[in-house]
Amino acid sequence: MNRKFIRLVTENPQGNYQYLHNMTVIKDKEVFLRDFEGEGDLSLVDYCKRECMERCNTDIDASVEEFGEHMDCGCPITLIYHMAVGHAELRNRLGQYESSGLSPEDLKERTCEWSEDDEGNWSCSKCTAVVIFAEDGPSENRMSFCPECGRKIINISLWKDELLEDEHE
Repeated sequence: MNRKFIRLVTENPQGNYQYLHNMTVIKDKEVFLRDFEGEGDLSLVDYCKRECMERCNTDIDASVEEFGEHMDCGCPITLIYHMAVGHAELRNRLGQYESSGLSPEDLKERTCEWSEDDEGNWSCSKCTAVVIFAEDGPSENRMSFCPECGRKIINISLWKDELLEDEHE
């Protein structure tokens, strides 16, 4: 079944549903609340500083980079700050995925599994790549992608007999 891919991330949200998924935006490593109260994008830090002063009578004098360290008091503004930062980061990652044009099925096809044979050779399940490491395996040697086919390594298993021995010990 072919289903139409509908993007969630947009730079021009229309209506509540789109705004819900696009209410934060990252600009120059800073989070902004999009079109806040119809007055344009508002810095999350500026919003939180203002709300902390109004609600808690707390003046936080910190740069954008240091501000998160002051958001640990447990008040509702702290919760808003952390949720908005998380929302912005997830929106950014989702936008990158949506822009790639890949479907979940495509992503699954672009992965491979690696296993070790009885001689210490590690091989890819999708191509002819074989690697011998001086120590350990692909993950311990920070190998995330197959050097031959370029697929992302999603599963790494040891030689089968070794697994069976471990289970019986």
